[in-house]
Amino acid sequence: MPANQPSPSRAWRGLPAAAAAMLMLSAAPAQAAATTAAANEPPGLDTSAPLRALAQHDGLVTDEARTVPACAWSVLAHLANGSTMRSGPGRDAIKRQVLWLRTTQDELGRFAPNGAPCAVFDQTIAAWAMVSAWGLSNYKLLEANAARAVAAVEQAMLAPDGPPTGAELGAVLALLGEQYAFFGRTEPARRITALARQALAGQAFGKTRRGDAALHLAQMVLGETFLPELTVARTWPGDLTADPLQTLFAVQAV
Repeated sequence: MPANQPSPSRAWRGLPAAAAAMLMLSAAPAQAAATTAAANEPPGLDTSAPLRALAQHDGLVTDEARTVPACAWSVLAHLANGSTMRSGPGRDAIKRQVLWLRTTQDELGRFAPNGAPCAVFDQTIAAWAMVSAWGLSNYKLLEANAARAVAAVEQAMLAPDGPPTGAELGAVLALLGEQYAFFGRTEPARRITALARQALAGQAFGKTRRGDAALHLAQMVLGETFLPELTVARTWPGDLTADPLQTLFAVQAV
C-alpha cells in the first residue's frame, strides 16, 4: 500500500461503494442493519451469512481440507467483519487462509493446489481476497503475492480460443478492478476492468436469476446503463440462504 494510503480502518470505510457493500455483507447484524438502512434497503435484512455460506459451500476451511474459493471467501468474510491480518477476532483465521493461499501460488501467480491451476473464476476470487488482505491490513509482505495473483488473472483471460465470459465472472472482475484501483494500482486495475467488460460481452438478462443479479451489479460497478425495473423482478432471491452467491450479488444490485 502506498505510504499515503489511508489506514485499514479508514480505507475500509472509504472503499468504493460496490466493493464495500459486497465485503460488508458479512458484517455483524447491528452493523449490517445500519449499512442497509443507510442504503435504503429493506430494514432488518440480515446479510451476515452469504460469505460464510460460500466458504462452507466450496469446502470446509480446515487444516486437513482447503480449497482456493473456500479460503478466499473466508478471508473476505473476516475482513468484512472488521478484522485484518493485524487486528480483530478474525486475524488468526485470515493469516491461516492467506498463508495457505500463498503456499499454493506458483511462479506465475496462479493458485495451484497440488500443482493444478484453479479455474479462472476461483483465481479471480482469490486475487480479490489477496488484494483486500494486503490493502486493508497494510501488509507489505503480501504486495508481491497480490500483484502476481492479479497478473495471473490477466493471463488466464487470454485463452487461445478467446477470453472466458459470463456475468458472474464479469461481476467479480469488476469488483477486483475497483478494489485494486482504490489501493493505487491504477494501470493493472484498468486492464482488469477492461477484462470485466470482455467477460460481460454478449451477456443478457433473463438466463438465470443469479446471472441477472451479477450482470446488474457489474453494470453498476462499471458505470454502465441498466434497466432498474429488472432488479427486483429478476435478481432478488426468494430464499436468502438457498444460493449464497446470488444473494451476494442481489443485495448490492437491489
